This record gives sequence, C-alpha cells and structure tokens, in this order.
Amino acid sequence: MEFRFEKHQGTIYLNGSRYWWKVRFPGDSKFRHIPLRLPYQKFATNSFAEAEQIANKLWADATLGTSVDFDGKLSSLITLYLNWAKNYYRQPSMESDNIRWALSPLLSYCGEIKAKDFTPKQLKLYRDHVISTYDWCISTINRRITTIVKMFQWAVSEEFVNSYTWQSLQSVESLKSRYCDRRIRLIKKVMPIELDRVNLTLKHLSPTLQDMVNLQLLTAMRPGEMVKIRPENINRSGEIWLYTPKATSEDGQDHKTAHYGHDRTICIGPKAQAILTKYLRRPTGTFCFQPEEVVKSHREERYAARRTIISCGNKPGSNRKGTQYFNPFYSVEAYRKAIQRACNKAFPAPNGISKEDRKKWIQKNQWSPHQLRHTMATEIRSQFNPDDARAVLGHTTLSATEIYAEMDLRKAINVAKSIG
Repeated sequence: MEFRFEKHQGTIYLNGSRYWWKVRFPGDSKFRHIPLRLPYQKFATNSFAEAEQIANKLWADATLGTSVDFDGKLSSLITLYLNWAKNYYRQPSMESDNIRWALSPLLSYCGEIKAKDFTPKQLKLYRDHVISTYDWCISTINRRITTIVKMFQWAVSEEFVNSYTWQSLQSVESLKSRYCDRRIRLIKKVMPIELDRVNLTLKHLSPTLQDMVNLQLLTAMRPGEMVKIRPENINRSGEIWLYTPKATSEDGQDHKTAHYGHDRTICIGPKAQAILTKYLRRPTGTFCFQPEEVVKSHREERYAARRTIISCGNKPGSNRKGTQYFNPFYSVEAYRKAIQRACNKAFPAPNGISKEDRKKWIQKNQWSPHQLRHTMATEIRSQFNPDDARAVLGHTTLSATEIYAEMDLRKAINVAKSIG
C-alpha cells in the first residue's frame, strides 16, 4: 500500500516570486491569504516544496483542537484525543502540548486514512518521514512515536478502534542509538559546567543576572523555579529560609512536578540570603528578578558612557515609539539567551575560521543555566551522600538524582593510585 501524506487544503499561488496560501480554516466565514514563510523569516518562501510543507503544518495546527465527531478517519481521532488531553492534563503539566507536537505532523502526513487501517508498517513509514523531515534527536522520535501508540490505546478504551490495532502498533521497537540511521541526531547529554568558565562568563552579565546565576549555584534550583521567585513565597522565620514555588496568573504553574502531587521546598542558606535580600522589597505579587530593571540599568550605563554631547544626537527616550512592554519575570528562554550572549563575549571565536567551524566553536563554549543544577548535584554528592543530593534537588527517587550527579573522577583516580 502506498503511503502518502495528506495534501494541503486551499490553494497555493505565486505572489510575485513568493508563495502565498488562499485558505478557509474551520470556523472562518471567508478566505484568508497567508504568506508561507518559515519561522523567523521575513518573506514568504520561493520553494514550492517548502510552501506545501508549511501549508500542511498550518492546516494541522488550525484543525487540531476543533470539536468533531469520530468519522473513522485518523484526523478526527487525533482531534478527539487532543481535546481529551487538554481536559485531562491540566496546568502546569505540558503533556497536552507534547501530545500536540507529536500528533501535528501525523495529521499532515496521513490524516485522511482510516484509523483502523493504520498498521505497524505505516507507523514505520511515518517514522522514516519524520527522520528525513525534522531535526529531532533519537529520544524525541521515540517519545513521539510512543505518544501515537498511546493515542490508539485511548481509542480502544473509547471503542473507536479494536484492540488488535493498538496491540499491533506495540510491536514496533524503539530506535536504538547503536543501530539507528546516521541521519538521526543523538541526544546531547547535559554535563556539569566548570566553575572557572562560569566566573569568566559572569563578567559579561548585568549585576542582576550575576545574582541569578550565583543564587542558582548555591541552591541547585531549576531555572524555572529561580526566575519566578516572589518575596511572599519565602518563609524567613528561621535561620534557613524556605522557598515554596506557587503559581500566579502570570506564570500559571507551581513547579515541574506539581501536577503529580509532589511538594517542593527549597532551602536558602546564609550566602544565598545575602544575594536575595536586596530583591525582597517588592510589592505583593511581583517577582524578585524583573527584566525592566535590568534594561533600565543597562540604558543608564550606556547614557553615562556616551561621548556625544547632549545637544547633539538622540536624547534618552526620544526615538521610542509607543509603550514598551516588559514581562513581569524572566522567562527561562530569556535567561538562557542572556547567558549564551555572555558566553560569546567571554569565549570569542578566533578570526579567520569558516562559518561551520565558528558554529561548532560557539556550541562548544556556550553553557545553559540547567547545567548549573548538574554542577551542584555533582558537588553535593561528592561532599555528602546521594540521599542529601536527592533532598536538595527535590527528587522523589534516587534514580532521578543519578541523572544529575556525574561520576566523580577524583575518587576513581585515587583508587587507581592505590591499587596501581
């Protein structure tokens, strides 16, 4: 059986030398004219293959989540499963988003076939299509294929398909890194970061971001927990402060494992208290680390260092258009990008190297805030014991802590010296 992906709805046409799309999404009363452009591109694409792929993705995103009845097609099964997941996996869980990301390409690829006719061979063909189309690592591919199989398990419980369909899909083995296609990108393990590299990077960060990095090092918090600290969530009655992440209307989630019913309390010692004290004089409901203050401080520094006399050139605020909006707290993405920009300044690429080598250099010398958590996990485990590391990191099992605590080579070296 030939396995082909679903063609786009509407009409793709040339507007000048660029491809646009005339389409009417479900619920629309009239047609739209949409430029088919890749993410972060200013203009529509001039490749028909890219235009068709973009149109399929937009159609899948628009049709997922609409209210439908099951008509036997895979597209309606995907939509019904996503609607169920949105109600079942409440905030702060991102599982409904993970399901959407896993099923959206499947809807574009073969949404029009019958759900009962979806066989293991077709699942493998879809997986080959994903490998050739998307730059996903092996763990992401396996996880999203598993999501598809779970959808059919749910479909059996709802009596949309028979149990044979689901059981046959379970026979498809996961990809193994040792035997998989060379086109698949292997997952990059998160490693601890050397403190010397952290200190060199800190010189190129603003004072607020320096405090954020140092605070995360001292407490081993997750980046998402650290950026959303609010004064009212810190119990300062004892010698050691206790920080309990709580959700607000702005951030929408407590902490990573809150939807499992797990509690999370972070201990803040004397050194971390000294860093945090100056950020605690905030109105109720506001966050300790605010991007607006960082931008304001940066502009004041630039103004103090300006060489052009005040009567010439732009005056402060004269070239701004409209009101600038600032997020009430740092997002994890903004926090990570600020650190990576500082890494590029602290470890500049040599001159005269190729574009590809420059890209490899940047990837080699950049580090992320999540590596700070791995660094402290390794340090705590080497000085104390695994159970202490588990308590600090907020894990319920020691097996989760083992992922963060890398093997201490110093101990292995000492053993090698002793036994020869």
